[in-house]
Amino acid sequence: MLRNNEQRKKTMAENANRKYYDGQILKVETIEHRFNRPNAFEIRAEVGIFNADKTPKGKVEVFLEVSMEYGKGNNSSKTQWQMTQETLRSLGFEGDDLSAPRLATLVNKSCRICENVTDKGTNYYFSSNRPVTVITDANERLRAMMSGCMAPAPSFASPFGTETAPAAQAPNPFE
Repeated sequence: MLRNNEQRKKTMAENANRKYYDGQILKVETIEHRFNRPNAFEIRAEVGIFNADKTPKGKVEVFLEVSMEYGKGNNSSKTQWQMTQETLRSLGFEGDDLSAPRLATLVNKSCRICENVTDKGTNYYFSSNRPVTVITDANERLRAMMSGCMAPAPSFASPFGTETAPAAQAPNPFE
């Protein structure tokens, strides 16, 4: 039991070092793997992140690995490529064509970014953590659930809150 408590404390400490930001994808490209792993490459996304008051905070890089290596922990049954595909799909990317024109369809998409600070440095990830939606009809929903006729919950286009970019391209606040 002590080991589990130590693991919980470590996880809580790691989570305390995480911050979440709204972001806008500025550029996407495929690159050689940064750590020279054989049979692997990466997708690099440059993302502009915003402060809580929606003013630009700065630009960060997010890397998605494309390889047949398996993940760790809860993702040990998935390859890095499978996890990358899931992330790309959650951002609104369709298909497996990683050509520059296809990846460019992600530019100007909104996203959620996790900043994770550890003793090894700071890393950024696409995150499904989105601001909570406050509901005011909890009692009605509970009654509906209890009676077996639950109305569908509001749907979201993506766990990343990635709505399509407006028809007219908005100015880039990060340039």
